[in-house]
Amino acid sequence: MIPVITILHKAAAGGTAGRYVLTAEGREPVSGMQCFAGRVEVEDGQLALAFASANTVDLSLRLPGAEELQIELCQTRGAAELMPGAVRAQVGRDFELFFRLVGKAEARVRVEAYYAGVAIELMPTPLPGWYDVSPTMGRVDEARAPRVGRATSDAWLAELGPVRPVFAHLLAHGSIGEEEIAAMLGSPRAARRFALELEQHLLLVPFRVVIDASGSQKRYVREGT
Repeated sequence: MIPVITILHKAAAGGTAGRYVLTAEGREPVSGMQCFAGRVEVEDGQLALAFASANTVDLSLRLPGAEELQIELCQTRGAAELMPGAVRAQVGRDFELFFRLVGKAEARVRVEAYYAGVAIELMPTPLPGWYDVSPTMGRVDEARAPRVGRATSDAWLAELGPVRPVFAHLLAHGSIGEEEIAAMLGSPRAARRFALELEQHLLLVPFRVVIDASGSQKRYVREGT
């Protein structure tokens, strides 16, 4: 009798069995560029040998459901460098990636970071918050603008915590005054704190908000859909 042995590879051919995770945190835009801070690390519980572990991971960005938009990777800061169509991040070290989103109309979209190779396992990671799309040729009529990539539900409201009622009101009615915010949040002091932290809240919201101070009280007005 001649025994037959079948070998099954846990990882893809040419790869390793290492599993990695990307943690990401939104940053405020700089000079028209969107930004996030990230760090790639070996997944907890992994016992991969040092010589078998990757020292760098190549990441790229994509827009789920909005493939007609373009992503321009602009520059990095920290432990990463730009590659053709990707950013090469050092494992276990912090980095920042600056990028632009370009389309035919202004919008706010979700962005996902992913690893497209076979050497390691790394699940696609949705970046926190919403990111602005820069129009390529002026302002487009909103009624004719493509809808893909925009918010399709109000699930984002769950990320807002105590200020959720304010943005739910803006979503439904388009504007809200200081007195209404104070009533919703419990006090004028809470309304003032909302004003100070507005830019941080807007990172989690799929529309822009402008302040109208022309009347007797300051009002917050929603821009976009």
